[in-house]
Amino acid sequence: ETDDICGVFPLDAGFLVDAAVDDVQPPEVLDVIADDPPNPDTGDITYRGLASGGRIALPQNSSYEIGASIIDDHGVGYVEMVVQRHQSDGALISTHKTVYDGPRIADGSTATEDDPYNFINYLVVDGTYPLRTDPAYPDSYYTITMNVHDIDNNVRTVVSEFDVVASSCSFPDGSGTDPSCRGLGECTDDADCLSGVCDEEVGMCIAVPIINEVNPWDGAEGNWVTILGNFFGEEQGRVFFDNGDVEIQANLPACDSADVWHDTWIVAEVPGPALPEGGGIVVRVDHDLFENDPVGHPDFYDTTDNDRGPIGGFTKNNTIVRPGLCSVLSNEPGASYDGTNAGLSGTPVIARGQNFGGTADTITFGGIQGEIDAWTDAQIDAIVPENLNRGWVGVLATVNGESSNGIPYRIMSEEDLVAPLIESITPSSITRESYVTIAGQRFGSEPGVLYACIDASMADCLTLNIALPLECGATWTDRQIIAEVPAGFPISARYIVVENGVSGLQSLPTEADRLNVVAGAPLPSICALAPTSGSAPLPDGHAGLNILGINFSLSPTVYFWGRGSEIGDNNTWLSLNATAVPAGAELQSVITQIPVDYFAYPLPSLTPPAPDNNTGFSMQTGPIKLISNLGAQSNTALYSVTDCRNLSSIPTGMHCCAEGEAQGSLLYQSLPCPGVPREGGYVWRFTTGNIPEFRRVLEVCDNVAFKFSPTPRREDDDGENVCLNRQIAVEFSGSMNDASFAGNVLLYTCGSETEPEDCEAIDPSQFSNDYNGANNVLTIRDASPPPDGFGNLLPNTWYHIELLNGVEGYSSEEVLGVPTDFYTPLQRTAPCSNDTAYCFDFKTGPLGTECILEDVAIRPIDYTVSRLGLVLDNRYPIDDEVELIYQIFGRGDQACSVVSVSGYTWNWSTDPDTAYATVTAQPTNNTQATAYALQEPPGNRVVIHTQDALAQFEADSNLNIVLGPPQIVEYWPNCAEACGNTTIGANFNRDMDPSFYADGIHLYRCGTTAEGGGNTCIMEMADFDPELPVAPGLEEIPFSVIDDTDRMTAEIIPNTALPGDLLDPDTSYLVYFDDSILSVGEV
Repeated sequence: ETDDICGVFPLDAGFLVDAAVDDVQPPEVLDVIADDPPNPDTGDITYRGLASGGRIALPQNSSYEIGASIIDDHGVGYVEMVVQRHQSDGALISTHKTVYDGPRIADGSTATEDDPYNFINYLVVDGTYPLRTDPAYPDSYYTITMNVHDIDNNVRTVVSEFDVVASSCSFPDGSGTDPSCRGLGECTDDADCLSGVCDEEVGMCIAVPIINEVNPWDGAEGNWVTILGNFFGEEQGRVFFDNGDVEIQANLPACDSADVWHDTWIVAEVPGPALPEGGGIVVRVDHDLFENDPVGHPDFYDTTDNDRGPIGGFTKNNTIVRPGLCSVLSNEPGASYDGTNAGLSGTPVIARGQNFGGTADTITFGGIQGEIDAWTDAQIDAIVPENLNRGWVGVLATVNGESSNGIPYRIMSEEDLVAPLIESITPSSITRESYVTIAGQRFGSEPGVLYACIDASMADCLTLNIALPLECGATWTDRQIIAEVPAGFPISARYIVVENGVSGLQSLPTEADRLNVVAGAPLPSICALAPTSGSAPLPDGHAGLNILGINFSLSPTVYFWGRGSEIGDNNTWLSLNATAVPAGAELQSVITQIPVDYFAYPLPSLTPPAPDNNTGFSMQTGPIKLISNLGAQSNTALYSVTDCRNLSSIPTGMHCCAEGEAQGSLLYQSLPCPGVPREGGYVWRFTTGNIPEFRRVLEVCDNVAFKFSPTPRREDDDGENVCLNRQIAVEFSGSMNDASFAGNVLLYTCGSETEPEDCEAIDPSQFSNDYNGANNVLTIRDASPPPDGFGNLLPNTWYHIELLNGVEGYSSEEVLGVPTDFYTPLQRTAPCSNDTAYCFDFKTGPLGTECILEDVAIRPIDYTVSRLGLVLDNRYPIDDEVELIYQIFGRGDQACSVVSVSGYTWNWSTDPDTAYATVTAQPTNNTQATAYALQEPPGNRVVIHTQDALAQFEADSNLNIVLGPPQIVEYWPNCAEACGNTTIGANFNRDMDPSFYADGIHLYRCGTTAEGGGNTCIMEMADFDPELPVAPGLEEIPFSVIDDTDRMTAEIIPNTALPGDLLDPDTSYLVYFDDSILSVGEV
């Protein structure tokens, strides 16, 4: 608060220095774990309260609280925070954001260790922050540089690095399935890997332990903590607590024989008196490989203070005594998941631990309270709550307000309880110490067991080795397993059985699932591809596909699945000669390009006996294998070819088939796409009027922009196993005529066979046709529960959707100064009859197949306005005052899936920018909102934020308020003729100072029609130069301002006129607003 004090004040002022102080010490940014000895030159920048030893991963379309705790011996002045993007070699690409902030005057500048200055700024990572896989700058990264000034301008600089990954990846480790997420595959540096360690010689990530969290971070001796992370190994290792003076190995709870050491989590006990109380205690996890052979495996441990993963210090406090959990296992006798930490909603579980007390309190699953059947000091019998989403949740026991450590528990769906299915075994005949590839479905995301049994009843079963060399990465996925036939395995034919590592279900062996083990030398064996997916051929400048394995020989031939390839006929595959080189201690590596079946394609040339049919196509999604110099053939590995319509760039010499039988495939540039009619070699058009804007259905799957259209559809992953709670929706390339959807959108069910048949129309009253014009999205069928939607889709059912020719696009343009509406038919890009413009199909999965809501976004994600007031939809004239509707969209865990978000309570906010803009949820639908721009903010941006009531999901949208110089956005009268008693006025794009209206507005009389007044006005306007404005030499008419309190509207009436009228009849007038009129900000 400030006050004006008027009066006469002296020009001199004095102050007293009672002691000379020469401040030369810069401020200090505190470490999360203090260095010993202290190092003032280091300091931790935190992200949502987490500090990271290495490069942290920030998923797009989220907001992150950036923080730092700062102290100084004489006072903190201010902080300059700069966010910059860099190339992989460190060269600067761009500066994204610069922020200045400091202590509030009311708080003062004093900043001590007991009361530091806590700098906080919210960083919105939206689409303007390209992913680290951006092809223009691959492996780019970002830095946050904080230049911290004290009150005497001494400066301390600290820097932190982060990667931007897709919104589907997780924070802070970056795990996920998107190519930009971190994993265990191909790498060029440590930041590519979920473990934080890349073997750059081999180009593959190494699965070394990494700690992501200790839960909780404090407790008394004897309390239990859960250490969460990855790659701890299934064999028990060691846990240590180290305060810098002593290092104590922690005990692991006995837990009634239940396992407390897992690959992704460990339960450990806080050491006793040998570990003194206090903070800054470092936790270390040793893999059993490091414990048994530290020289051979020197990287197989992790600590909470190193340069991998989050940094944190444990605090031993013997006054904090908590209950402890060591296992939560399903108690469902007869179920495949009985005795595991997984189960359906409603499953009974047994939670074992300590310090529960004798009186029942609370147990929660993902924050939802479970029903309690029995409670003792060491065991809780409970029921998993109903209607939980599929996926991992944390289980906590709470006693007298103190919560235990958390234990992971996987919520399953009925879909998870479908047995694995083997589709192929390659090769079917194999030697010992060779690799075999098992392809199929529902193997599970975590390793299970691979059996080889003497008969189909699973008698005399042995196991294949799934623990391949570490450089191979993840060799067990939901669709493919690569395993080794061990040395000493009996010569025999055996049935292969896959046991899912999550559900415990086993595949049912058939004759096609037999593996014949024969005598002979080990065969060439592939264990990994890097990358496992991408374009074919590879992008320009790509170093090549890396094939890892054993027994390759020096000069193998690599075979690629192509159009028309047959499993048993190598002559139908594409192939290239290659050279194998050592890769680490055990493996070999082949680096190869992917060929194109065309004689003129420059690199690489095809190797006989590859087909030379000149089809012009490259590899198709399918297997890759190789044959050694001696003719021995390897197992296969799957390479998924990306739909070329989703590529950011097309390889030189190729073009993309956007439609026809080869749609989504790259083809040699001079060849036409098959099945696409050619109507002319060169076509152009012109018109004497407006060229109509034809709309089309977008075919896109973009996790960053939350664009999924059409969805679901057969061509996408899971297109024939669609979860039942998915929305049916399409997005258009532009605005549509909402009224045209009625009667022109048809929805059918088409049986449950392998192909759609016997289709029956669904009554239009049973689907939605809800058009969101701000995003051009038509939700054809809302799967929200009634009354908001129509509930789940039918299981195991084909659906067929038709958009008829009557669907119309809409645009509005000025023609000769008159707003004119245009309606154009939807382009016929995928018709299925003469009456249709676009058709698509999909099939649902079995009963219980439910998508999990993984992420949400607000659309539009970014929007710019140039005027204050209600945020209007810029597709419509301003006069129509059509408000812009912000809509929350939900993305499920299936590819390209849209799921309902209406079952959540959404809270909208522009905090802390409420002085600049507000946002208000729609009264009947809180998944939608409208916004109101109040004033132009510093930096021109207000973040519109939404979060569900349980704080599970949140999203942001940028509202850019860029008013620029004051402008007239509307004026009146705006016509060739006006009534004599009309008012004259204009609306501005921003708040103006009405005190300037009287002198800055001018009204001139040009004359009657007989005097040539119309031409006089026209000539004056034609001669007017806005850069050098000169007032017209005409008769000026005095006027009065009607209302000088309205800051965005100026309205006047003439002072003299004929009785009863304000303006003379049959007379032309000219209105001039000069540049002396200033805005409230004096612009």
